[in-house]
Amino acid sequence: MAILLLDRFLYKAAGAWVSNSGPNINDPASVLYVATQQHDGGMVTHNALDKEYAGALVSLTHAVPSYGGKLLHYAAWHYMFRFVPETYGNLARFENDIKVCVKSRPNSSTQIRNVCNWSTQWNVDTGAFQLDHDPPTWVDSGYVPSDAVTTPDDWHSLDFRYSFDDVALTFSIESVKWDDERYMVPSEHRNIPMQSTNWEQCTKFQHQTEGFEKGTVLIEFDEGVMAWSDQPIGAVIPERESYDDESLVDRGTVPVEMEGWTQIMRKHHPRDRRGRRRRWTSRSENG
Repeated sequence: MAILLLDRFLYKAAGAWVSNSGPNINDPASVLYVATQQHDGGMVTHNALDKEYAGALVSLTHAVPSYGGKLLHYAAWHYMFRFVPETYGNLARFENDIKVCVKSRPNSSTQIRNVCNWSTQWNVDTGAFQLDHDPPTWVDSGYVPSDAVTTPDDWHSLDFRYSFDDVALTFSIESVKWDDERYMVPSEHRNIPMQSTNWEQCTKFQHQTEGFEKGTVLIEFDEGVMAWSDQPIGAVIPERESYDDESLVDRGTVPVEMEGWTQIMRKHHPRDRRGRRRRWTSRSENG
């Protein structure tokens, strides 16, 4: 049986998302880049720029989970988002990253290969969905999101599947699912060498945008869930009427309860793409 841990409610505490700006992140840098809480529990990112293609990011740092003293080598990230229509025309880059440091540095002055760079972006100039490689550089994945999944003022979903090998020190983005468009990442973009850093062990979530010109870019986020497992993760998380073990992890799931982590059999109250509340329950609650 497999283990599945869920790190939920990533957008319920926008104050925990830290603003990061400067030429090492994006050159030119935005005047202001912050995350604020929505009254309904979601989060909105604000990019205020006074130069063309200015950008910055907000980041959230969580732990790297383990079970029985072992790292979980498979992960999935699900979230909903909405391009605010009033600023959609100024969106030049839509970047969403997870960087996982699987092993802490030996000391602050020494870099080792220890970071899975699961970074992606939609390049609005070219239409391409891009991945980060090593050394860090954007490469086209081969996927071009259709107009149907990039409309403003509608709620859309993104689901990623990831894996890493902490012996070979490589990482992979296995697949991307944008609404109903699922793309399997080609083999030439998998098993990428981990990034060399002097970080301590952590998981960093990052949302970043760039704008075409002076002005603002606003994006809303909701339903953030990160899943970790010792087996490949199967179905979309959490877009199901009910949870069941076989659908979430290919070879079954043992829900577990640990400090800071949540088992899968819980009630959920996310929103549909038009902002209405939906009720999802576990199989046990449905009988």
